[in-house]
Order: sequence, then structure tokens, then C-alpha cells
Amino acid sequence: MGIRARLKKTLGSLLSKSPETAPPAPKAPARASPLTPAQPPAAASPAVVKPPAAVKQPVVVKQPVVVKQPVAAQTTEADKDDKIAKAVLRAKKGTLKKLVELGGEASLAELHDHSEKRYFIAHRSFSRLMEDLTDNGLVIFDAATGQTTLQPSGAEWLEANG
Repeated sequence: MGIRARLKKTLGSLLSKSPETAPPAPKAPARASPLTPAQPPAAASPAVVKPPAAVKQPVVVKQPVVVKQPVAAQTTEADKDDKIAKAVLRAKKGTLKKLVELGGEASLAELHDHSEKRYFIAHRSFSRLMEDLTDNGLVIFDAATGQTTLQPSGAEWLEANG
């Protein structure tokens, strides 16, 4: 039997019970009277008893809802392209600096790991970065050995831009 059928059966049996057979309703907790037997009235004469003061309700002032656009939504396409170009340039400089640190020659896997961990550029973006470096003659990639070698023009570019 499914849950829907069980719920219908239980609710049907509860609703069809007469008040005599229905379980008693839970009682509300007893509230303390403002004048309990342990607390005598403050005034000595019963004629001076003051009625309780009315409780003032706080006034709620509704503020108009102002919807703010997130900062990212306000950027233009030109701003996004500019940021991407700066990130790619920073990764390009960093990759060439890593090649210099490794003696001018490194495996593609080492450069890929460095680029991914340091600049968050990996996979297709890293391929584009390496194609850019090889097309501009800054590095040479040997597919047979998987080694990337820094060219003198790459070292010059790094000194001029980095």
C-alpha cells in the first residue's frame, strides 16, 4: 500500500470518529494569573485597583524594496574581454618565467600543471596559450619528445613585457 493510500485511510478514520471516541485534545499550558494567591494586591483597598494598561503594538513602517543589480551583471562585454586578455597575458608571462626557471626546457605536462594550478588555465585554454607561444616563435614544441624549449625571442619578449 502506498503512502497516499495510508494517509487517506488514517485521515478518514480520524475524521469519521465521533467526539466521544476521539482522543482528547491537548490542553493548553496554564497561564499564571496576574494576581496569584502568593501575590497579594499592591493596593490595600479594592476600590483603588487600576485596570491593566493597554499594550502598545509597535508601528511597522514598510520600506520600499530596492533591488540592486550584482556587480558582475553591470560589466560590459568589453570589460569581460579586457579581463580575459589580461589573464591570458599574465599566464603567458608566467609560463615563460617557469620555462626560464626550469633551464629553458620543460615537458608539456609540467607547464600544463603550472598553468592550471597558478593561473587556472588548463585544457583548451592551455592549448590556445601554447599555440600562441609557438606561433609567435617564443617557444618550440617537439611533439616526439613532448618537450617545450624557450627560444631567444621568448626570453627577449619576457624581458620587454615581464
